[in-house]
Amino acid sequence: MKNIALTSFIFLSSSCTNVFPDRFRENLSILSEKDFSSKKILAEGSLSGILSKEYYLVKASFQENDSKLILFSHFQGFHISDGIQVQMERAGNSLTVKLAVQDHPPRSLFQKADYFSDNNELDMTVGVENGTNYGFRVWIWENFSNKKNGSKIPSNILTKENLLVDSLLKKLTFYNKGQGLKWGIQLIRVRLLESARVTPRLL
Repeated sequence: MKNIALTSFIFLSSSCTNVFPDRFRENLSILSEKDFSSKKILAEGSLSGILSKEYYLVKASFQENDSKLILFSHFQGFHISDGIQVQMERAGNSLTVKLAVQDHPPRSLFQKADYFSDNNELDMTVGVENGTNYGFRVWIWENFSNKKNGSKIPSNILTKENLLVDSLLKKLTFYNKGQGLKWGIQLIRVRLLESARVTPRLL
């Protein structure tokens, strides 16, 4: 069985200029193939600031038709209902991404009906800017680009070509924002393959 090891946070060689030394509090290899129904993972270390812009690598396997992954940014911990949530949900082959923050129900940001038609994996970089005129702003890039024949080529740079969605263009307004300096991930029937807070190369 392939172990899930995130303690070193190796991020696809030159695809970023810096990988922050955040560490999850436990060894994720305990998430075996038979025991991955639900898990909350808090990263150690602090974000750059409460009103900061952060980027997260998220690579995971959505192995069930109802798998769900929630990225928490700018929050104080799982014991407090605060922070920005980027919710990624699978329903059949469809991927739906929703945004939520304290005192606001989830709102749809992105949906693609055939996202999981080829395989179960999701490989993305999520940007979160806290404290904007809209409350906060979220970008999501795929970590690959598509050739004209449809094949996926790993991408070292985040560009307009592999940008899936920008919440500013959706004009989603949340009259609240994140209140903390921590980040973490909740897994529901999802195997996390790799995750880190990074500084990507942007064009």
